[in-house]
Amino acid sequence: MPDTISSLTLLDGKTYGLRDSTAEKTANKVESITNQSTNNNYPTAKAVWDLFESKVPTSISMTIPTTGWSQDNTAVYSYYYDYAVQGITADNRAEVTLAVSSLQAAADCGICPTNETIAGYIRLRAMSVPTASMVAVALIS
Repeated sequence: MPDTISSLTLLDGKTYGLRDSTAEKTANKVESITNQSTNNNYPTAKAVWDLFESKVPTSISMTIPTTGWSQDNTAVYSYYYDYAVQGITADNRAEVTLAVSSLQAAADCGICPTNETIAGYIRLRAMSVPTASMVAVALIS
C-alpha cells in the first residue's frame, strides 16, 4: 500500500507535505540525536529542520518532448531522454506519473515503466522515440 501524504505546519506558517514513512523516519532520527545528547546539549532547531527538510520529497511537472532522445545498446529500451532536474543525484528516486492524456503516446513509443536518476537528470527510456510529447509529474525523494 503506498504511503499517504501528511503535512507539517511550522511556526512561520509554512506548510510542507511529506510521506508518512518519511515523517516517521525523520522523527526517529531526531529522537536518536536527542537521546545521544548529554548535558542538555540538544540539537538546535535549525539542525533538526535541516534534517527534516532534506527528507521532504519534491514534486515537479514535466513535459517529455519528442526531440533530444538518444540511443544506446540497452537491449529493450534503447532510446533514452535525460530530463534536466537541478540538484538531483543518483542517490535520489523519482516516481514519474504520466497524465491520462499522455497514455496513448506512452503506449505508442513503449515507454519504460521505470527510470533512472543520475547527476542532474531523470533518465526516461522507451522502445522508440515518441511521436507526441507527454505530460507527467515526478515526485523526487
